[in-house]
Amino acid sequence: MSVEVTPTGNGEVGRVINVSTGYVWVELEPGPACHECGAKIICRPNSSGKRQLRVANTLNATIGDRVLIDFYGERQFGLSLLQYGLPLVCFLVGVLLSSLWITAPVAGIPADLIHFGMGLAMLAVAGGIIFIISRRLSRRAFSVYYLKSVLPDEVQNQQKTDYIR
Repeated sequence: MSVEVTPTGNGEVGRVINVSTGYVWVELEPGPACHECGAKIICRPNSSGKRQLRVANTLNATIGDRVLIDFYGERQFGLSLLQYGLPLVCFLVGVLLSSLWITAPVAGIPADLIHFGMGLAMLAVAGGIIFIISRRLSRRAFSVYYLKSVLPDEVQNQQKTDYIR
């Protein structure tokens, strides 16, 4: 009997390698979609070449457990808006507001160049805002990922025998 351990949707299978107060470090198994994944910034390989994530230990997982990790879609959407939407909006606001106020060259500098410069200045402001929000989220132990389930022993044993074959 073969047991299916491939997660459906956006789940990832990994093994718990360390347990600390309220958290586990999970080493993710390489998957075929890793090179296309948008979250590879978060779980990129460390210096040893292994992908590891720190996740809240909501299932009381222990070292050696194989776990299924999934992500909160609404949190990932919010982070995407923060990372991509806020800078875009700030840049456009800078360009559009400056184009309302500055219509002629100033000190020999073309108005379009000033509009672009104001957009870049607002982009820098967005970067500062994102930096502050990111620091606050990291202090709150904000995570996009969570432990979905601990895989049963029969799944772990089946996976080991399939790997040996």
